[in-house]
Amino acid sequence: MPKYTKTLASFVAGLEWGHLPVEVIDKIKTHVLDTLAVSLGASQSPQTLQTLKVIGAMGGAPDCTVLGHSLKTTVLDAAFLNSTMGHVLDFDDVHKFLHPGAAIVPAALAVGEQVQADGKRLILGLVAGYETSIRVSLAAGVQHRNRGYSPTGTCNHFGAAAAAACLLGLEPDTVVSAFGISGNQAGGLTQHQYGGGHTKHLNSASAVRAGILGALLAREGFRGPTDIIEGELGFLNVLSDGGAPNHLIDGLFEEFTFMWTNLKPYPSCRQGHGAVDLALQAVHEHGVEPGMIEKITLYTYPFAYAPWFRSAEPPGNEVEAALRTPFALATAFIYGKITLESFTPSRIENPEILSLLERINIVKDEQLAAHWPDKRSVRLEIALRDGRQLLLVTDNPRGSADYPMEFDDVALKFSDLAAPIIPKDRIEAVIGRVRRLENEDDIPGLMALLAVDPALDQDQPDQPVPVLAGER
Repeated sequence: MPKYTKTLASFVAGLEWGHLPVEVIDKIKTHVLDTLAVSLGASQSPQTLQTLKVIGAMGGAPDCTVLGHSLKTTVLDAAFLNSTMGHVLDFDDVHKFLHPGAAIVPAALAVGEQVQADGKRLILGLVAGYETSIRVSLAAGVQHRNRGYSPTGTCNHFGAAAAAACLLGLEPDTVVSAFGISGNQAGGLTQHQYGGGHTKHLNSASAVRAGILGALLAREGFRGPTDIIEGELGFLNVLSDGGAPNHLIDGLFEEFTFMWTNLKPYPSCRQGHGAVDLALQAVHEHGVEPGMIEKITLYTYPFAYAPWFRSAEPPGNEVEAALRTPFALATAFIYGKITLESFTPSRIENPEILSLLERINIVKDEQLAAHWPDKRSVRLEIALRDGRQLLLVTDNPRGSADYPMEFDDVALKFSDLAAPIIPKDRIEAVIGRVRRLENEDDIPGLMALLAVDPALDQDQPDQPVPVLAGER
């Protein structure tokens, strides 16, 4: 029987530049820029500032950069804060059930900055991390997600450990221990889909901290279980139903599952993006206006029919708004676009949106499940008040492998999201340096371009957070 954890660890330790096809290198750079974009875009969000206040006030060695702020802190804390930012907006990349970039990019950048890796080494760490997170997620399968776990908060423990281990140059047996230590901490529940709250934003951040810590402890000789993924009481058997462990090792060094990672053109749940694409097509190509609409029926695959996706009730907060397909649909029809502003309180309470929500119906179509999760096929039927019917269909939303966003598309996304945070000359410099990341020899210098000068940073913590009774 294959030793899956050990084989995956050997891949991480043995990955070399010559193993990477040019298309993998090009795509990884696009995902780095995308993650930096959404992180800067979230750098002033309430959840980011709350997290910054708590962690920043604790102090620590100023080794690594916090994006969009003047704070430099420990590798663990910088990666945690940057990962929180990377997932706050729900604008980060996604592979089937998993958001890998919000974990892997902060982990690789923090460790890469600390060890002063060059661009090629950084890319190797990124590929090792993405590939590991995605393969663990594929092995865990939909059963893991159906149990209520967030793969972003579980599978990324292994990916963050892999990215850190690769950049630290760990040997295969040490990577096994890094997996064992970090995987032992894996957790991430999805009760926020019912009960609200901001815990979703911390899923990737918690995984990043555990992953890097696992790699650092393993480097010092701290040992973890040798078969943490496939063992009897390991990840797949406890957090799933045994899964399909062959996904962990099939095609290693030959087939990069990362290539099927999607980028997001809209800051909302990926399950609704096909519907948004069709709504925008109806608006811009067919001239449909909200007042013309009698009824909208969306036929979707069963996974996207979960209550938190299909509900047409007025959302109670920005997290619910970003998750709910009807809200995204209504917004697309009314404004002709989806932006960060679409999920602000004023939009959530917009009477025009609330009126259109009453005319939206989501229908589960079992036939559309045939190719899911490889494809997110949806059909949109629009009944107009003049008696006409409009039927639009898509097999996959924009940003998928068969409908991709290229580097220049993401450069525009980066420019838009970074503009309020860093000056134009820095924006252009970051885009250029990420485009040529394999030639980069100054990762700390690149990270410095993404920070804010102390005199301009109004949110740098200056007071320690009080320790409450019983928390010592």
